[in-house]
Amino acid sequence: MAQAPLELIGARYGRLVVQDTAPPIYTPAGTRWSAWWCRCDCGRMLAVRHDKLVRPTNATRSCGCGEGHVPDQTMSLARCIRAVGLTEQGFKDRLARGWTLTEALTIPKGQRRP
Repeated sequence: MAQAPLELIGARYGRLVVQDTAPPIYTPAGTRWSAWWCRCDCGRMLAVRHDKLVRPTNATRSCGCGEGHVPDQTMSLARCIRAVGLTEQGFKDRLARGWTLTEALTIPKGQRRP
């Protein structure tokens, strides 16, 4: 039986620890995949597709820090911050005010949290 989605928070997959839900990731063909914010042991935060995280073979197990490349279907935190029009400091301010990672990275700059 598959785990309930929120039960993944705190789970470790190789060098990655699941932190929170992430905005969906779209493939070049337009397929929508659910994703998770993961922190690598090296400290980098990245979004990883759900299927790439939980499948037993050919899975994403790090940010690529030990492999010399970043795996496909991941999105760096810096890229997500830029996508909503924030600066790094603006992002940190949102987190300091109690926003979740998903809220901070999906609500465009200038809009209020619901």
